[in-house]
Amino acid sequence: MRGVVLVTDDEEQIRRMLLRMLARLGYEAEQASDGVEAVALFRRDPGRYRAVFLDISMPRMGGPETLAALDAVRPGVSVAIVSGADPDETRAKFPPGRFVEVLPKPFTMEDLRLLMERLVPAGT
Repeated sequence: MRGVVLVTDDEEQIRRMLLRMLARLGYEAEQASDGVEAVALFRRDPGRYRAVFLDISMPRMGGPETLAALDAVRPGVSVAIVSGADPDETRAKFPPGRFVEVLPKPFTMEDLRLLMERLVPAGT
């Protein structure tokens, strides 16, 4: 197992697809349906997660607010945003200097594999 990834999206279909794909890549994945749930899971054991996937727009707490809460617990956690919008526009919704990867929709298994290599470099 390569580690645990937290998948946060209000769309169940997206969560299920990412969970299956991450499992095929050798990762264990946990899921949250919104930012509030993700932050609660993350706070229980912040060192457990190698990376976090976030959606931009979710009920109760969106991606940018969720990232701020995660960074308050463990600054610099590796984060990828799953979005159908332009990657530069997506990154602009986050604080300057806070790097986030963007996984554009639609994506392939190869897109996800390459992204995970950047998020969780071998040997870390």
